[in-house]
Amino acid sequence: MADTDDNCPDLANPAQTDTDTDGLGDSCDVCPADAANDSDADGVCGDLDNCPIVANTDQSNGDGDSWGDAIRLYWQVQKIEDLYD
Repeated sequence: MADTDDNCPDLANPAQTDTDTDGLGDSCDVCPADAANDSDADGVCGDLDNCPIVANTDQSNGDGDSWGDAIRLYWQVQKIEDLYD
């Protein structure tokens, strides 16, 4: 396959599988199930991240629900800011 058509030119991936359809082949995609590829850059792929829009490498979740503590703080700040908009 020509490199221009290869979604992962540096690694062999004859099937050209791209699960998250982000243009990167699963063989070389750090986050093959996350099209945004860890958009908050905390080292946790969005499909596994309990707070995908705020960096929280430790994934702390004090109340044990599905949302991380960092997102709760983010939501609280947004509510306060909305009061003043």
